[in-house]
Amino acid sequence: MTKPQLIIFDLDGTLMNTLGDITACLNAALSECGYPTHDSAIEFINNGARRLIADALPPDVRTDETIDNVLAVYRDYYSACTNDLTFPYEGTVEMVHKLKKAKLKLALFSNKDHEHVMRLMNRDFPGLFDCIVGISPDVLPKPNPGGIDKILFSTQCQKNKTLYVGDSRVDILTARNAGLTMYGVNWGFKGNEPFISDPQLPTVDTPAQLTKRILHLCNE
Repeated sequence: MTKPQLIIFDLDGTLMNTLGDITACLNAALSECGYPTHDSAIEFINNGARRLIADALPPDVRTDETIDNVLAVYRDYYSACTNDLTFPYEGTVEMVHKLKKAKLKLALFSNKDHEHVMRLMNRDFPGLFDCIVGISPDVLPKPNPGGIDKILFSTQCQKNKTLYVGDSRVDILTARNAGLTMYGVNWGFKGNEPFISDPQLPTVDTPAQLTKRILHLCNE
């Protein structure tokens, strides 16, 4: 790719470990609605809140009405959550500061509801991102590339000067659908598992390694 101007990050499993709070709120909603809970939400994560609920419910009750009802309860719990079990991965805050110092534009596209995204970003990455996009009535969940298009329009950057960074198969599909170059991160929820079937996809093991590679691209 040409010298990058914009880096678009995923949130859950890339910048932040959000699994603890998602699991707690999911189980609270399932329990309140009378359905079995799970030891972890890791198998259901990355596809947005509605898909999270649908996949966590027993298959024989996955009607639209049931999903909507449990989703509403989950959103209430997550909105009230103090995010005590959510934290940036080690090195990601330093990485973002270094990329910002290098005059790169930074953006985020998450499958979380936009209000929940903003709460976390304002807490842990305040003022560091040029554009932040979560799911809303006018933004469909990934792998739909609509959120990417919104970011590109807002930042006035071109696709061939944009790099996408994520940790999941959904991120791979999002980057492909948007026509973006991608780096996969191996520190996410499932390690390098999402990238095994795509051996040509470049991956990194630490935020420091990702920072070094991006800055190298900038100086080529």
